Amino acid sequence: EVFGTLVYEKASALLTEFVHQEPSCLQHMLSAGVAKAFLASLDRPLPASRGVVNAIPTVLGALCLSPAGCQVVEQAQPLKKLLGGLCSDKVVLFVQGSCPSNLGVQLEELMRHNPSLLDSCMAGCVDMSIQILANLETLSAGGSLSPTPSTPPLTPHSYLLCAVEFLGKLLEPLMSAAEHSRAFVRKGGVASLLRILSVKDLPPNFSRCDSGRFVVLVVGKIAFHTPSDVLGEVMSRMLKVLRGVQEAFSRERVLEAAVAPEGAKEAAFAGGKDLLLALELHTSLLSGIVGSFRGSTTGVEWESAAGTELVRACAECYLALRLCSSALTQGGDGHNPHNTRESHIAKLHSPIERPDEPISIPRPISDGAAADIDLSIPLRGGSAADPGAGG
Repeated sequence: EVFGTLVYEKASALLTEFVHQEPSCLQHMLSAGVAKAFLASLDRPLPASRGVVNAIPTVLGALCLSPAGCQVVEQAQPLKKLLGGLCSDKVVLFVQGSCPSNLGVQLEELMRHNPSLLDSCMAGCVDMSIQILANLETLSAGGSLSPTPSTPPLTPHSYLLCAVEFLGKLLEPLMSAAEHSRAFVRKGGVASLLRILSVKDLPPNFSRCDSGRFVVLVVGKIAFHTPSDVLGEVMSRMLKVLRGVQEAFSRERVLEAAVAPEGAKEAAFAGGKDLLLALELHTSLLSGIVGSFRGSTTGVEWESAAGTELVRACAECYLALRLCSSALTQGGDGHNPHNTRESHIAKLHSPIERPDEPISIPRPISDGAAADIDLSIPLRGGSAADPGAGG
């Protein structure tokens, strides 16, 4: 605060180098109060400096070279303070790039050499995700995260994208270790990450930007190590979204929208846009988890009654959306007098309501001719030979 971030960064580097070169002097530094002074500095707001953020774990690692130093560090819980301070709009917007990934690698190394800091670090990561959501609510309500608001004003979308990207890059190297993933799950980390996907008014491109991709990557890594703790929750959320989409784009609503004037079509699918965005997010999430099971025996968690139900719901939802698209894009617009409710019924017949009927799939065109393949595969159980048997 007085001499600037560069002096703090250089002082941290000097302290680390001194301890590594002369480990026997660590006890003198503890007695002189140098360690406590450094740990006390974390009680104040962090400066927006990549150098300072990445210097703190190296100092903590140096102080933990002796049992006495490790005890002092454990009592101060510096990792929770460090991670909590990173959520500030004055910090998280300016320490992007490689800074969060480097910090994650440093914390992983610190916990590998000092397992007693594992719970504190994972608790700090969970608190960070919770604080991000709290800050987002404050911004969405028109509030400010600091006494001196940012210029230009910080929008909820920009904060969410920057903060979640930072969190994802930080967690990605940490979740590579099984013990770290299990500790994160025990602290409620997966639930806090999934709550981010439930935020109202998410940016439309969230699943395709770095923020969404890193959330998918982190959850996939956690699921690889603890599939039973993650996959069931994600499948349950996915099934709920699928049922919501099927209800929003039901046959009755499609019929109403197909014959409605152009300006009234959107009103027929109130809330459908948010549901489709949630479907896109959860599909990406589930795809990342299933992809992480390749070559691993943990994939057996997917082969269950819940997994079968989810696959069936995905198929039904896909057909419902295709039928909706077909009804709304074929045969003209809503002002065409020939577009009546009855004229669209033929388009909306679905194998969903007639599960035992064969589905006819056209062959790829070859030599100017095309033929249909009769696939007698019921959608809901059974087989071609015996529709009543479990398939």
